[in-house]
Amino acid sequence: MEINYLESGKILTGMYGKRYITRSFVGATELMQVYTVVEHGIDYWAVAVTRGGAKVRTKLVEQNTNAYANQKSVLGILDSFVFTFEGRDYFGMIIEPCDFNFSILKYDSPYTMEQRYKIAINLAIAFKEFRELGYVNATVPAVAISEELDVKLIPLPARPGSHQEWADYATMGYNAPECFKKIAKAETTSYESDRFLYAAMVHRLIFGIGPFETKANRFYSYEDYVFDTKTESLAIKYGYSVGARYRDVRDDIKELFTKTFKKGVNEPKERPDEDEWIAIFIAAITGKTISGSGEDDDSLPEEIITGE
Repeated sequence: MEINYLESGKILTGMYGKRYITRSFVGATELMQVYTVVEHGIDYWAVAVTRGGAKVRTKLVEQNTNAYANQKSVLGILDSFVFTFEGRDYFGMIIEPCDFNFSILKYDSPYTMEQRYKIAINLAIAFKEFRELGYVNATVPAVAISEELDVKLIPLPARPGSHQEWADYATMGYNAPECFKKIAKAETTSYESDRFLYAAMVHRLIFGIGPFETKANRFYSYEDYVFDTKTESLAIKYGYSVGARYRDVRDDIKELFTKTFKKGVNEPKERPDEDEWIAIFIAAITGKTISGSGEDDDSLPEEIITGE
C-alpha cells in the first residue's frame, strides 16, 4: 500500500513565500511522489522527495530553481518546499504544470513492444536534453507520457563530479555503481552515470525487471548481470524468467544492455550513449539493420517517435 507523504489540503510554503495547497496523489517512483497542487488558481505538480533530509535542498534544488524551465522534454523546477512526515523533515519541488499522464516504466504498462521502443527513444532524447543543460539525475526520475508517447522527464537535478550529491538519493540497481560511496570504483560521477541509469530504466520497461533485481525485486549485485539464453532467465541463480519478453527483443538491443551492465559496470566510457540507443530502437521499429551510431539523425521521423 502506497504511503502518501502529502495529504490532500496540506499547505506547502515555497522558498519565495508562495502557498501551495495539495489536491491529489498522481503517482510515485522509488524516491519521488508526485501530487497536484494549486496556488492562486494555478495548477502545478509537487514532487515530494521521500529519502534524505531537508538540509540538502539548497544544493540539489534551490540553486537549480528556474535554471532550466520551458524545455521540450524536461520539466523545470519553479519553487521548493520543506515538509514534515512522521517527525522527519523532507524537501520537495514545485515543477511546471503538465497535462501528460504520470507513468512508471514497467512491463505491465499498457504498451505494445513497438510503443515501448518509441518511449525509449523519447526518453533518450529527454536524457540527452538534460545532459546538454549540464545536469545528471540524482535518482530514478519520474516520467510523464502523452497519448502520442512524448516524454517529459521529472528529474532530481545534480551536477556531475561528486559522490556526496548522489549517495543519499541514488537508487541501488538503477543508478550507476560510482554513485554510491561504498562501492564506487570510478573516480567520480559523470554523464556516463546517466547512461547507465537510462539503460536500467529501459531494461525495466522492456523486460519487466531491473537489470540487477531478483524475482522478489531485490537488488543483488552489480557484478551479476547475466542472461541465460537457454532458460531465458535473468540472473539464472535467482530464477527470474522473462520468457517471451526475451524472445521478442532483437539481439542488438540485448547486446547494448550487456555492454552497459557487464563491461560498463566498472568502465563508464564503455556505456552506449543516447544516439546508439536511438539508432537501435529506430532499427527495431523499421526492421532495418544499422551501421552507425545515429548521431547525425537530429530530426527523427514523426511516425517513429510518436504513437501514430
